[in-house]
Amino acid sequence: MNNILVANSSLRANKRFSMLDAFFFALMSGAGEGYFVAFALELGIDPLQAGLLGTVPLFVGGVFQLFTPTLLARLTSYRKFIYISASLQALSFFPLVLCSYFNYVNFYLFLLINSIYWVFAFGVGQAWNALISGLIPSEERVGFFSTRNLLTYIGMFLGVIASGVGLEYGRLNGIAVSTFGIVFFVCMLARLASAFFLRCHTEPLAIETKLDSKNLINFVKAFSHNSMGKTLLFNLAFKIAIYISAPFFVPFMLKELKLSYVSFMVIISASIVGKITISKNLSRIANKTSLFKIFLYSCIGICFVPVAWTLDKHVVYLFFMEVFSGVCWGSFEYSLFLIILNNIPRESQPRYMSVYNFSSAIAIIIGSLIGGLIFSSVSIGGNIYIIIFVISTVTRMCSLLLFPIDIKFPKIHLPVMTRPLSIRPNQGTVDRHVILKDHDM
Repeated sequence: MNNILVANSSLRANKRFSMLDAFFFALMSGAGEGYFVAFALELGIDPLQAGLLGTVPLFVGGVFQLFTPTLLARLTSYRKFIYISASLQALSFFPLVLCSYFNYVNFYLFLLINSIYWVFAFGVGQAWNALISGLIPSEERVGFFSTRNLLTYIGMFLGVIASGVGLEYGRLNGIAVSTFGIVFFVCMLARLASAFFLRCHTEPLAIETKLDSKNLINFVKAFSHNSMGKTLLFNLAFKIAIYISAPFFVPFMLKELKLSYVSFMVIISASIVGKITISKNLSRIANKTSLFKIFLYSCIGICFVPVAWTLDKHVVYLFFMEVFSGVCWGSFEYSLFLIILNNIPRESQPRYMSVYNFSSAIAIIIGSLIGGLIFSSVSIGGNIYIIIFVISTVTRMCSLLLFPIDIKFPKIHLPVMTRPLSIRPNQGTVDRHVILKDHDM
């Protein structure tokens, strides 16, 4: 009886610590990530370099996470690894605080700082999955993640709002750069608080160290000729087309449209609203229609987002466009996660997600470089942003020729356990599929 009471008390404590970790992490993400590029623009970095600052570090982080299964297999404490990684991610804000204080700008330094940030952001994922697997019983996980994700969305929303209001105050009073320093310092404290609550988790009695050890090349070959291989190929082409224009949405808003930070904040938060709205209804919608339609229509919707930005410059219009974008991205991620759950054996899912994330990282760097080349070299008449947005829309539509129409879609659509990883302008929150083992406490 005493053991049961101790176990229940430990479970309640771990849930509470995880909720607190989620909230402070979300504050950091909402207040900081959405404004990295804005900070560089405020310091005078040109729009091309600023755009690359928003994407190239994602490639670096995506490459790093490909090797985390090997690293995790050598660990004896996931909790310690997660705590150290989260703390180092928090400290990556400190150089930005110093740059703000000294009004110092250097593209390559910013590139390094942001890359370090994303290396630790991506690297902690699988270790966190393994830790939670040993702490939360399987029968409580759906409810746990539903509550935790809602708290994360709220934290991100509050972070975006607080930063936008604070930065607009700083801009109006001629202290915008200094205000960025304050924002980033608060972000650092929020992530350190998150790391503290991660450290408060108990260590699982049994640590899962048996990872898919199949050679990566052989693993990719195993899926190269089936529908899941086609899904990877489609993801690569689709994401390349997306990231032709993705780096330039923030420079377009702040430099071309000259939006205030309040308007910028409203537009970023709109995609979060769209993501939250659709995420609560996707299971019901999928059961009434079909997952195939959700996947296809969300891809088509994402295709037309860039060109839609060229039609009107009013903030109200852009707000609803971002809500639409959030709905499309939420639907895309939900259907894709269910496809993976249905077509990939459970023991191979972590490795497949690593390959999927790596292919996304490759797409980010290829698409960003194509977009950067267009931005820097196209000399034909017209607004360069509009040209890039139209090209991105056309290439997104062309990538649909690789759409995996023969993929196996599940007939029953259960809630999907995800973890919000970051926030990106024009996409909303970026969620990751949480793959948990079946052992309980």
